[in-house]
Amino acid sequence: MKLMLKFFAVSSLFASPISYVAACGKKAPQELVGLTTIKNQIKEKLSRTKFESVEDLVNDLNNEGSLVENQIIGLVIGEEKNPEPKNYYDLLYLRAEVTKNTNDHVTIFYKVVDFDYNDGVKMIWGEEKSISFEVDLFGETKQPYIVKPEDQEIDATKSISLDIQVNNKTEGKAIVAKSNDSSIAQVSSNGNQITIKGIKEGQTTITLDYEYAKQVEFKVKVNALVPIIEPIVGFDMYENETKQVEVNITNPIGSELKASSEVTTVVGVEVSGQRLTFKANGIGESKITLVYAGAKNVTFTVKVKEKVVDPVIISPGNQEVKVGNKITKTITIQNPTSAQLQADEVNGNGAVKVSVSGNDITIEGLSAGTSTVNLSYTGANTVSFMVTILPKDPVINPINDITIEKGTTREVSVVIQNEVSGSTLNATSSDPNIVEIAGVSGNKVILNAKEVGEVTITLSYPNASDVTFKVTVSEQPPVVVPPVINKPNDIAIKVGQPDEIMNVSIDNKVDGVQLNAKSDNDAIATVNVNGDNLTIHAVNKGMAKITLTYNGAESKTFNVNVLPKDPIIDQVEDISLVEGEEKEITINIQNPIDGQKIVSSTSMSLVATVNASDNVVTIKAVKVGVAKITIGYSDATDMSFNVTVIEKETEVIPPSLTKPDKVSVEVGQSVSVEIKINNPIEGQSIFATPKDNTIANVSARDNKIDVTGVKEGTTTIKVDYENAESIEFEVEVLPEKIEDPVITAPKNISLQTDEEQTVKIEVKNPIDGEKISINNKNSDIAETTLINDFEFTVKGISVGSTTLVVSYKNAQSVEIKIVITEEPIIKPIIKPVEDIAITEGESTFVKLEIENKNDKFNVEIDNSNSEIAEVKPTGETLDVKALKVGTTEVTISYGIADTVKFKITVDEDNHEPKIVMLDTYYMVKGDETKGVIDIRNPKTDAKLEAESNSTNVEVKETSENTITLKAIEETEEPAVITINYVKGDEIYDSVEINLIVEKELFKGEVNVIDGEKWSVKVTEGENYEIKFKIAKPLFGREVKVKVFTWNDSENIDDLASVEVRNGVLVLKTRVTGKTGINVVLRWYYDEDLDENIIEDIGIEIKSKTEEQS
Repeated sequence: MKLMLKFFAVSSLFASPISYVAACGKKAPQELVGLTTIKNQIKEKLSRTKFESVEDLVNDLNNEGSLVENQIIGLVIGEEKNPEPKNYYDLLYLRAEVTKNTNDHVTIFYKVVDFDYNDGVKMIWGEEKSISFEVDLFGETKQPYIVKPEDQEIDATKSISLDIQVNNKTEGKAIVAKSNDSSIAQVSSNGNQITIKGIKEGQTTITLDYEYAKQVEFKVKVNALVPIIEPIVGFDMYENETKQVEVNITNPIGSELKASSEVTTVVGVEVSGQRLTFKANGIGESKITLVYAGAKNVTFTVKVKEKVVDPVIISPGNQEVKVGNKITKTITIQNPTSAQLQADEVNGNGAVKVSVSGNDITIEGLSAGTSTVNLSYTGANTVSFMVTILPKDPVINPINDITIEKGTTREVSVVIQNEVSGSTLNATSSDPNIVEIAGVSGNKVILNAKEVGEVTITLSYPNASDVTFKVTVSEQPPVVVPPVINKPNDIAIKVGQPDEIMNVSIDNKVDGVQLNAKSDNDAIATVNVNGDNLTIHAVNKGMAKITLTYNGAESKTFNVNVLPKDPIIDQVEDISLVEGEEKEITINIQNPIDGQKIVSSTSMSLVATVNASDNVVTIKAVKVGVAKITIGYSDATDMSFNVTVIEKETEVIPPSLTKPDKVSVEVGQSVSVEIKINNPIEGQSIFATPKDNTIANVSARDNKIDVTGVKEGTTTIKVDYENAESIEFEVEVLPEKIEDPVITAPKNISLQTDEEQTVKIEVKNPIDGEKISINNKNSDIAETTLINDFEFTVKGISVGSTTLVVSYKNAQSVEIKIVITEEPIIKPIIKPVEDIAITEGESTFVKLEIENKNDKFNVEIDNSNSEIAEVKPTGETLDVKALKVGTTEVTISYGIADTVKFKITVDEDNHEPKIVMLDTYYMVKGDETKGVIDIRNPKTDAKLEAESNSTNVEVKETSENTITLKAIEETEEPAVITINYVKGDEIYDSVEINLIVEKELFKGEVNVIDGEKWSVKVTEGENYEIKFKIAKPLFGREVKVKVFTWNDSENIDDLASVEVRNGVLVLKTRVTGKTGINVVLRWYYDEDLDENIIEDIGIEIKSKTEEQS
């Protein structure tokens, strides 16, 4: 710091307009200026040149001439020694590098001026400095880049996983990794994670790619495998015992395994490959060491114990056992130990089963033959003995006594268990004269019944006990026709259905004989017999054969095909979804059928759609409402559940205010300023504060501010609103304007002859000293006399009418119509009209009701602002057309009647499409009708979609503005037709109409809202209006009205015409001079056909002369 102060003392030696101030430890301002200049040059370079990476930018910055010197601010480009500093504020740019561990930062190396005080005061370059900052190569859309990982080191056959960092990722893209030498290391990638596997010793490079990012490389070193000798647990041996042990080596390298014993007099060891042979030489213990090149030595201990006298097994000798029998032998062990005796069959192929319990062995014969049994005992030599397994003795199964008829033969089958090859069956009769043994063939004995009587038959077989049975010979019975079972047809039944009951028909039935039935597979179907009826019960899917038997009849069979249970669709509970949400539901099918899939449908696809895939349905919520989802499956009852779609919560966006343009107002006047509030909060109003309330005052309500001029000048108004930033707008108060006078006078005055009336004229903004003047256009009808500045009298002179023109200086003149009659005129009364609201661009009408009408008067309209709404009187209505947003006041005048005022408010049209339809329409069964739909503010490429909730009405076709419906059947309840106006997935407007289908065409009815049916008299030349509504409007059919005479003989064009607009019919009559004539107004659909007539209404048109008389 002292050196710096010394510098200030001599700073006068360097004349410079730039002051230099530095604080210890901080960059001097001029240093910051130089660095900022470098940054700005880099920023400008980036705006002109595209660099693929920060490395490319750094290479460019280090090229000569890339950065431009600026002597004014002291930026010097060059090497450390060339040039030398010229000014104390110089900054020397040295080079640029990519900031370590980044792909988006640059480090600038530089020097600033220092001073050498050893040789006077000499400027030199100070120590090297650096600063790092981020560079944006790609503007708002940043290019991805891969952060380079550190070099890796792994062992051969091992794997490691690395998470690769990618900045400015691209959605859906992943890292691609490649090994330059896959024989050393292999690499695979999954998303932004890579896995490296070492193959063999060596080093290779891994290259990382990512779309639009620069490749990154890093090195992988693979170390060679290290052999490992698996540990061996020490063990015991007996003196003079030999033992072999196998050694396992992981990652062997082909070296020789070596082993050494610490005490060879106790244990000797030899090596053969990886097998160790140990010889117990003497009592004691020795440490064994295993050595293998490159592996860690393994050491374990072997203990040698004194050898005891070996046990000896005494052989039981060879044994015999019959098949199926068991024998038990006790084995003698000499010099026994705590060891367990073991016995095993070694070559009998399972002819015997041997078990051991203590020193007892049990041998069970399983099959005839021979087998060898080994006896073993720890420490004893194994002993073997032979076992002969003898076959079982033959057994003749018992034979039931039988009865045969005289003169017949009978073959008797004999069953012999454990037959012996070469042995034969023998049979003898106790009396061959009654029953003779006709022969023995194998195991069958043939008996010949010679005489009536009873004998004993004896059966004999070697080594088997004899078996006897009795044979009774009876006389032959008379010939009997055998019974016959009529074969039933094959049947099919389902699991879970009621049992199948079927009757079996038997011809030549025998008393006392019962029908029998048996299923060949009770696991498929069972059968029960009740008399001649079978009850078949389905158990499981499959095929079963039922065999029917009846004593004396041939058995019959038939098939039962058991089908699986009908599938059942498990019920799904009703669900609720948010608009746009999707949900997958797994449908569980009980008893599914192979190859069958579920099907799905929705009752209202405009609310929710459904798609089925295998046994999963995907439901997408489209629009708020309720839709029924129906799931079907082959042979199963349909299952349905409801999906309720609720409105999606919208993001809450804070309010904001839109600044209005400059406002001008005159002193003493007020102007209303509307502040546009974006995303307003319900119930909140704006607050307004003038900067100078001596110039203007304000009052605020809702989103409007009333500004009142106080004195000439300009000020600002501050506007606040909850959660929104304040705004200000300018108000200019102009000098007070003196407005011209305005005359207000009655439009009509009615008097009788000699009647006099005083009339007072109102003048707004009067001029001092000025008065009104009256110009009477016909003084023969009425005379006027001025009473004072603003009043005059008018007196009726003769019957007729005249016009008074009232004038005032600088004011526009007004006219007063004076009507003089002999009889008094009843004063008309205009009934009040309610205020109306209408949307910008729409049209409507206002019904006028006037009592005590007089043909001398006409309806006149005064519209305070015709730019907001256009108002035209038409007969007894006012046609109103909304032009722009705002409010206007309409004054209705009619002769001497009191005026009536009402307001028209025009609201802003949001220009959103809107479907305009009635609530209910009708159709006739069997009709197919195309209806043109009125769409306000239609959109390009938008179209109508429609869906019916009833099978009685079908939507056949839709287009951009038409819908075709077909009435299938009469409706008990109205069918609901949902109509949407859509473009892609966007629904602009949606309406629901009721549609009623009736059996046959109906006449219909015209409901008159304003006006009358029949008994109506209209004077020729006048217009008569009827406001109506069709009671049962037909869908897609246009309502028309015609007028014609009773006998159709008159040319109706000479009499009247009709016009229908907005539900109002206007009958326009013409002056013909004819006497009164009756006409009929006919409402009909489309064509003037009798079956299309809705209703007729009669009107009498009176002539002018008839009216006057």
